[in-house]
Amino acid sequence: MFDPAYSEVMLFAVMALVVVLEQLAPREPNWTPTYTRFRNDPFACGLVYDHLTDLFPQGVTTVREPIYSTAQTRLATGSIRPPVNHIFINGDFHVDTLDMDNLLRMVDSGDDAFIAAEYFGDDMLDSLRFHTAYHWEKPDSLASIQGFNKVIHGDTDVVRFTSWPLRRSADFRFVRGGIDYFFKNFRVDSVQVLAENQHHEPVLLRIRHGKGSLWLCTAPEAFSNYYLLKDDARGFMEGAFSMLPDRPVLWDEYYKVGRKGS
Repeated sequence: MFDPAYSEVMLFAVMALVVVLEQLAPREPNWTPTYTRFRNDPFACGLVYDHLTDLFPQGVTTVREPIYSTAQTRLATGSIRPPVNHIFINGDFHVDTLDMDNLLRMVDSGDDAFIAAEYFGDDMLDSLRFHTAYHWEKPDSLASIQGFNKVIHGDTDVVRFTSWPLRRSADFRFVRGGIDYFFKNFRVDSVQVLAENQHHEPVLLRIRHGKGSLWLCTAPEAFSNYYLLKDDARGFMEGAFSMLPDRPVLWDEYYKVGRKGS
């Protein structure tokens, strides 16, 4: 005789088994660049954030408010706050005039700001007087230039430091297509080039501003989880961050995921 209760139990067991198998099945990684510390995807920064305390032992704090709010606290009249490093890792870094002015005020007072992005907003381009460009070439055009080296290293982009003492470091290699943006049309008398790609195009700059400096990089992927785990690329991230003063770090998440609770 058919037992409806037994049938329901079996149906529930089958559904539970399906759910368990789905959880255990290997999943394709999400390759979308997010650069957030709240994810461990290849082009997120969860692992990088955890690694930062090795480079900045004075501590790393996540910031989820706009720049002008941070500046109100740090630049409040009568307050004496030690300088910090602000770190922004974004696919694009677009801030309005209010935020840009307050960022420059904090740097002018002694803070440093490290910003890695492929695109920078017009307010920043105009304020700091630089531009970026995209280097494109046919996928096989590098073969005739690199010859046998291309066979050994694969289809890769190369980044190298240009300033002492990191200039002695080996070349760092990235999957081709991830380091295509570079700086141009900047004031060479007030800007220091710290790293370049294989075409001798600048990808990392230092701009002194008042008592502090802005460190700008056109290769945000180099500061992602994926390249933290690559022996022939990780050194670029570590070398770039090592140029910053040994200070507490304010790691931005507002311009990636918004305010807390969003």
